Amino acid sequence: MEAVERMAADQQCAYVELDYWIENEEARRFYMNNGFEVYRECVRKKL
Repeated sequence: MEAVERMAADQQCAYVELDYWIENEEARRFYMNNGFEVYRECVRKKL
């Protein structure tokens, strides 16, 4: 994650954005522990 953040900073990016499946609590904990914040949710409906 540090390497990704360094690359983004080198490219003058304002944010690093990613997503994960909502059932993946391990990923959620990892990202929250690394300073990420939730700012968008997506929904879908199978037809």
